[in-house]
Amino acid sequence: MTEELEKFRPQIVHFKGNVRFSTEETTSLRIYFSTTSASGVEPLGRPEFEALLKANRVQLLVIGQNQSKRVYGNAGPVLSSRLVRMAVPAVVAPIRAVDEVTATAFNTEF
Repeated sequence: MTEELEKFRPQIVHFKGNVRFSTEETTSLRIYFSTTSASGVEPLGRPEFEALLKANRVQLLVIGQNQSKRVYGNAGPVLSSRLVRMAVPAVVAPIRAVDEVTATAFNTEF
């Protein structure tokens, strides 16, 4: 992800990956930049993700589907709010669980 941001310097980033929530209170939210968590990609923590977006001056983060409510409660709005405060001026994200087909259709039209 770091190489891609440095190479292309995008103002808009569409995050289509997996978010895994840590079970330990001392561990921060871990974010994967892959379509499956089993792909061997090293997870990137929320603070590092925020720093990466900010350092590369990303202006808009678009988050695809949101399935967090099915297991963890809906973390989408909280994560989006934090990203706006800490890293990017704007985030477009679903505030409730959205399947991949719906998310893809929305992002295509957007």
